[in-house]
Amino acid sequence: MESTADTLHHRRAHLKKAILYHILLALFLFAGAIFGFLNGWNSSKAEILIAPTFHGVTDSPTRPWEITWNSLSDWITRLSHHGYTPLDPASFPAWLSGGISGGRRYLLTFDDGLVTSADAIRRLRKERDIPSVLFVTTELIGQPGYLTWDALKTLASETGCLIGLHGLRHVEPPKILKEGGDLLAETLKAKRDLETHLGTEVFWYAYPFGEYDIASRNAIASAGLKFGFTIDGDDIKRAADPLIYPRVMYLKGVETAGGPSIADWTPPKGATTGSLHITLAIFIALMGLRSVMRLVMLRRALAGMPVLK
Repeated sequence: MESTADTLHHRRAHLKKAILYHILLALFLFAGAIFGFLNGWNSSKAEILIAPTFHGVTDSPTRPWEITWNSLSDWITRLSHHGYTPLDPASFPAWLSGGISGGRRYLLTFDDGLVTSADAIRRLRKERDIPSVLFVTTELIGQPGYLTWDALKTLASETGCLIGLHGLRHVEPPKILKEGGDLLAETLKAKRDLETHLGTEVFWYAYPFGEYDIASRNAIASAGLKFGFTIDGDDIKRAADPLIYPRVMYLKGVETAGGPSIADWTPPKGATTGSLHITLAIFIALMGLRSVMRLVMLRRALAGMPVLK
């Protein structure tokens, strides 16, 4: 039969082991919570640049790529709500070089050269001080519903809108090549015409219909264009090929069809995961706190035990 001294000795040893266990457990939990929180915070605050693209802005949309002014304005407000700020196209090279970094940004673009797009660009600049890029197809300039050369030049001077090229014809570049067309010659002509009327060099290009392949990409590069944009639906990375930067195109109902959408970035993809990591980190920290409370109780129990002489 154990003596009282032996019983107290065993209990003291047990308490010491329990204290050591909870010290190690608390340290492990708090380390995990700190790591998880930092990981989640970095994910939720990661630098992002997306390039939303729109087409016609009209009161009565009849095509899936057309949008009302109110809906366009709602998308801009939604971007702002999720921490995005507009990036001036003139500052895009600085962003690429890292001179501008951090935060969430968007580069607003419009395709085709429609009059309704120009009206929206003016209104966005006037009411929200948001600069835009307008990609134009030169053979469409002056056609019904499209800007004239004079109107295009006025838009650029009055709003600071950057004018980019959207092809000589609104035809998929790979299709032009497949049908035996000279994509390089067409692009050089369209680029030269645009530069002549604007009085400035043109270095930005958006692939009609967002379609491209290696051959068409190389033709665009050979024409002297520095930046090419698709509609691949992802964010822009500095390390990406500058001739195939992705954009996120507005298309009515694309979300329900499972296609890429601006909604995928409001909130950003990483923000949802980051929030989950932060929530889990808080839960783990509470478990660590519970272990600390248990540790305090054990130390009090140990301190309250009689000392054997």
